[in-house]
Amino acid sequence: MLQIAFGQIGMNPADFWRMSWRDFQLKQQGFFELKNSEYKSEWERARFVAFYTLAPHDVKRRLHSYQDLIRFPWEKSEAVELTEEDYDYWLRKVGRFVDKDGKGYNA
Repeated sequence: MLQIAFGQIGMNPADFWRMSWRDFQLKQQGFFELKNSEYKSEWERARFVAFYTLAPHDVKRRLHSYQDLIRFPWEKSEAVELTEEDYDYWLRKVGRFVDKDGKGYNA
């Protein structure tokens, strides 16, 4: 059983006993990053296939990119967090004023 675990990480028990704890942690971290990368790659490949499978049938042209079909948690969101000052600035810029109660008025 232990041989299988060491075999997956790419080392044998003798290599393990020669390592320092820090070296083992780095080896383990690299192994899990590799597995995580493989996992993400498989899901992105599935999204790619699904996108091109559905694209010819997208009559209303709602799918512009792969992320329109599905967005994964590891992808950064393009939404920007606005502060209250930024929000007020942009509302005034477009000619709309909002009071403290949230009621909107045209300026």
